[in-house]
Amino acid sequence: MLAAAAFAIDLGQLYVAKRDLQNMANLAALDVARSAGGCLAPDADRQFEANKAAFATIGRLGGQAAWVQGNKVDLGQTQINANATREFRSTAAPKEAFAFRLTLQRPMPTLVMPLFTAADDAKLSANAASSMAPTASFSVSSYVASVDPTEASILNNLLGNALGAPLALTVGSYEGLLASSVPLLNVADELVGESVGDLLTKDVQLLGLLRAIADALFKAGNSVASDAVDAIADVAPNETVNLLTAIAGPNQDSPEELVGSLGGVTLNALDLVQALAYQLGDPVLQLFPNITIPGLTSIVGTLEVGKPPSPGAGPALQDEFGRYLTSATSAQGLVDLDIGIALPLLGELVKLNLTVDVAETTAELVRIDCAARGKPNHTVHMRAKPSIARLSVNNPESDPLFHLPVPFIGGLVKVCWVGEVNLGNDSYVPLEFNGPFDPNNPASQPLSSSVGDSLGSAFNGLLNNPQTRPRLCGNLGSLNFVLNLLLGTLGNVLAQLAPVLNVLDTDLLDPLLRVLGGSVGGAHVSVLDVSMPPPVLIQVN
Repeated sequence: MLAAAAFAIDLGQLYVAKRDLQNMANLAALDVARSAGGCLAPDADRQFEANKAAFATIGRLGGQAAWVQGNKVDLGQTQINANATREFRSTAAPKEAFAFRLTLQRPMPTLVMPLFTAADDAKLSANAASSMAPTASFSVSSYVASVDPTEASILNNLLGNALGAPLALTVGSYEGLLASSVPLLNVADELVGESVGDLLTKDVQLLGLLRAIADALFKAGNSVASDAVDAIADVAPNETVNLLTAIAGPNQDSPEELVGSLGGVTLNALDLVQALAYQLGDPVLQLFPNITIPGLTSIVGTLEVGKPPSPGAGPALQDEFGRYLTSATSAQGLVDLDIGIALPLLGELVKLNLTVDVAETTAELVRIDCAARGKPNHTVHMRAKPSIARLSVNNPESDPLFHLPVPFIGGLVKVCWVGEVNLGNDSYVPLEFNGPFDPNNPASQPLSSSVGDSLGSAFNGLLNNPQTRPRLCGNLGSLNFVLNLLLGTLGNVLAQLAPVLNVLDTDLLDPLLRVLGGSVGGAHVSVLDVSMPPPVLIQVN
């Protein structure tokens, strides 16, 4: 009985000591991020500020400076690991260190039965990592500078179809929305009883959320934009939406990790309203072309106009493979076609299952450079890839692109094709935005794709890349080297046309489009705001 009682007392002491040590590490990590994170004054030493804050907090909580392993705080950055959670990654560049990690070790508490400890020098250990990184809000849009009557009509149709009721906003209403932005904090203030965290993580009623956005815009002096959102709310169904999904996208693996970073961001009013409305109706506008030439060709397809936009907001994050995770996308539409070609007596020989994403542009946040001495404003570094179209072919062996009966080989000549090729820029274009940033007058840069370069890279990707070119399947799969040789030769011939197309593009098409004020596969990337969220814990153990 005495042994059991002693063991229970010791277990309780160990639990309390471990809990207190972990709480001390957590609080110290948050204080370090608050003191040494974000954008420091130009003369501040980030390592010195981090150590000072850690030692001060630990001493205030009854700990000892000697408990800090290495006698310093580790500086680093935040990355997303394979489990879709944030973790600390060391960096050798202090000015880019927005994450901090410290490990505390203390002696074991005095135990009633010390013989159960592993060794005389056994210690309790706890570590925590925190972050306080600047965040940016940005968007990709074709409607940055102005809205003409044609675009207003299209937007009315798109939003009306998404909401399930006719919508008739004027050009001025859309221009008011384009010229207005709203902080999420202000929207949360208009939703009685809801915090920013609740606003981002809970499913909320679209009607109430739209009214809150309208009220926030009105109090900010944007009455035209407020009236436009009220008009949208008048026809909106009272269904639930998720604001975080609208901002971060439906494929965000760990949305709760973003709440602390997104609480203070400002978003463009039109982007925000569109993203919320499109949750209700995707696709928002469909056409169904059906073209038939008797005995020869049939084309059945779906044309979706107005794919849901995805505004970007958050810190500059990468995963363990170096991919940038804070991004925004925009596309004008999606074409899904089934093309069949038949010949008399032989029936249908060719069936092409083709999907085309039209004028899609992706922008990614690379890093944010803080203001410093001689540099009064923040700088946002991004990269973007515009596209004329992205073609995806899906003809597996069960649904081949081409099949021809050949009696003497006892089967079919089948050609399969599953791949994707981008008709647009082959690489990302670096972009740099220098502050100050005004959400109601966003810094914007135009992008466009080169037709010549696009066709040249498409020919190369289509025919010379083993991952995307057609292949023989079925009984004749062993003869793929013959098809590869033919495709490679054809690809080389077509690739020779790229310089000619490039000259036509550079000397003829691009100037003509500039005179007309247009571009091929173009978009605008706009940075609205740079803000500093509160510190958050990213890793605790």
